[in-house]
Amino acid sequence: MRNGFLLVCCYWAYMVVVPCKAQSVYAPLDPDYYYGLQRLEIQQGYFSSFLHSHALPWERKKIVSFLESLPPAHDSIEAFTRKMYLLDNREWLSKPLSPSLKPWKKHFYLYPNDAYAVQNEAVDLHINPVINWQIGSITGGAQRYVSLNGRGIEIRGTLYPSIGFYSYMTENIARIPDYVKDYADTFNRNALRKQAMPGMPSEGHTKWFKKDPLSLDFFSARGYLTFKASKYVSVQFGHDKNIIGQGFRSMILSDNAAPYLFLKINTHINKVQYQQILAQLVNPDTLAIDQVFPKKYLALHHLSLHLTPTWQLGFTESIVFNRDSLEKGFDLNYLNPVILYRFVESFQGSGDNALLALDFSHLINKRAMLYGQLILDEFIIKELLSNSTFWANKYGVQLGFKYLNLANVAHLDWQTEGNLARPYLYSHQASGQHYSHYNQALAHPLGANFVEWVHILRYQPSPRLQLATHYITALYGADKPNSDNWGQNILLDYTTRTRLKRFQDNYGNTLLQGLFTHLHLINVRASYQVKPKTFLDFTFLYRINKNAMTTQQNTIFMLGFRWNAAFAKMYF
Repeated sequence: MRNGFLLVCCYWAYMVVVPCKAQSVYAPLDPDYYYGLQRLEIQQGYFSSFLHSHALPWERKKIVSFLESLPPAHDSIEAFTRKMYLLDNREWLSKPLSPSLKPWKKHFYLYPNDAYAVQNEAVDLHINPVINWQIGSITGGAQRYVSLNGRGIEIRGTLYPSIGFYSYMTENIARIPDYVKDYADTFNRNALRKQAMPGMPSEGHTKWFKKDPLSLDFFSARGYLTFKASKYVSVQFGHDKNIIGQGFRSMILSDNAAPYLFLKINTHINKVQYQQILAQLVNPDTLAIDQVFPKKYLALHHLSLHLTPTWQLGFTESIVFNRDSLEKGFDLNYLNPVILYRFVESFQGSGDNALLALDFSHLINKRAMLYGQLILDEFIIKELLSNSTFWANKYGVQLGFKYLNLANVAHLDWQTEGNLARPYLYSHQASGQHYSHYNQALAHPLGANFVEWVHILRYQPSPRLQLATHYITALYGADKPNSDNWGQNILLDYTTRTRLKRFQDNYGNTLLQGLFTHLHLINVRASYQVKPKTFLDFTFLYRINKNAMTTQQNTIFMLGFRWNAAFAKMYF
């Protein structure tokens, strides 16, 4: 079964390409973009039948259906925001937009959101340049400036009547703060490998630029095909990311890791949505620099239900697995979309890394949303209910709240969120079966053994200006020094846990054990939209990370220009 995963993908492509209808691609993952859509859903007061908003990304066609179903806008700022979304997804509008009055060279910018577009009976094509330039000063580290220089192209469209396609490619050079390098090195298990690029954008392999360890050269690429198997079933295959949750973070599946190869089968029937994600992940581990990275796999089910107009509930089960040298490849037992993975795992006698999760969201009076997540990993009910310090009490919790128009100030929104992860959550005893991709966490960037509080204020005083302030404080128990394993680094084998090695003890494991570390971060950003999807950014960041051994304190000021690019939160 060495090529089992690709055979599965080809089989599904063959099965769906004949009967399918016109298929939408997805709006790229961008925190600002999706927050605006989620805000409109909160303001509507009930969950839309077109969307299951805690499973991202969303199809462009469904975004338009949702927007066109809304009542008239409350004010000029909301009207402008809706117009920007409709422009960005104009190919799915029920009433076509009028072309721009001032196209460039008669062929470019026929519409404000597309540098070049073609639309006829055979193809719908949209091509746009991508630029993401950020430059700024930093104090408190080994360098004096930080930067990001990204440039490339974005292509999306539909080959009528059956296939949707998307491609995003950029060449990037970044000069990163030393604390970002330290973070990457913590999860980089081989000094001969260059560190991955954490944050947004998060990428896999990078190389030093001009032999400077703080300057990275990396190529970013995402691309996929979409098909429509039936009225209710859609299929996506390619390299990208997925998110489960309504929060700033996700304890289940986030965009923290680099893009990965996956096949997603999405069944959506009004109040019910069922997703199956089959992904091939990269496990660099400790291989030498001249060896091909081994693969591992993720199989995930997510069932989403609109229990009532204001209550949304989701259930997730996932398995991360690989096989020994005699049994490489994707395990076909995990293809069954309507069976519990835990049964399959035990039936085979395997020790794969299984996780179960619950997520919910509740809309309150067209003004607020309460949301949360609970994730369980290899728990023992008896020990869990006894509230003991047993090492295998591995669980994570999230609870968050969003409130619109704080103090009755229009477009002033507040979000608060708490996240907690017990020691050794997401880790595993088998090499490569930890919950990660390219040595980056698939869920929370802190790994495990932490408590985090997030507070966000967003304000849009005018249609084109957006202001946002993030205050993040976190406590975690670090594994350093002396190669201790207190449960924060999810890449470490949990059979090497420190209390077991020192005292042969399975108990006494408490939250924040290890090197007690306190992280504070304040981030203030102003973004001005010059033209559709063209932004000028100003960013201020203050960060302090301290424990009994060391203190890191940094201040960053940055200016930036973005064109068809998401804001790069690489310094979170």
